Amino acid sequence: MPINRFPILAELDADWRDFVRSPAAVEAVERWRRSDVVLADLKCVDDVLALRRDVHRADEVLRALVERAPTDPVAGRVVLQSILPGLVRVACWYADDDPESTASDVIAIAWERICSYPAHRAGDVAPNLLFDVRKQMRFDRAPLGMVSPAEVERSAEDVVLEALFFEELRRAEVARTGGDSSFDLVVASRVDGHRVVELAAARHERPHALLMRRKRAEQRLREHLVAAA
Repeated sequence: MPINRFPILAELDADWRDFVRSPAAVEAVERWRRSDVVLADLKCVDDVLALRRDVHRADEVLRALVERAPTDPVAGRVVLQSILPGLVRVACWYADDDPESTASDVIAIAWERICSYPAHRAGDVAPNLLFDVRKQMRFDRAPLGMVSPAEVERSAEDVVLEALFFEELRRAEVARTGGDSSFDLVVASRVDGHRVVELAAARHERPHALLMRRKRAEQRLREHLVAAA
């Protein structure tokens, strides 16, 4: 199966079975049923996936959930699971060189889009989200594909400057956060090449949570670089 090419996506899918029965998911469904007529007939979060056969009903439910996602992580997780097959296809399109990094980026982008989805956006929710992920992946990856990494030889000066650059960023991040380890996570996964699934296991965290933390850390680093420019 294509999803088996991407350990972090397979882990996310396997985690769903436990998530469905978790107290957080059960309590969320009860809360939704009481407060939203659109969600009143849900018995468990797995019902949302079953609704994918009814396009109109599925979009109605996903829209109700995605509106809750910015303040309700359970709602966001359900929306993420509902588009997971589409995310696997997107990952397949861009995964020739680095499947693990590609899958991590796909999940991080999808989560960001889910939590910032405009309430009055036209069109169905699931296709819109997948379109956004594809668009961002194309933007992020296409420029890098113009030059093969093998064609660029790093000099000794490049290595030293890179080390100094990362140390400067590390000091800035520690000063800003009081010692948060998120920057080390960025370096370990993006620079040193450690797989997110392995880092999550070593830190006793779920890969999905680690990805979200890395995404936030990378955003902070971009803001620091812009401010320093």
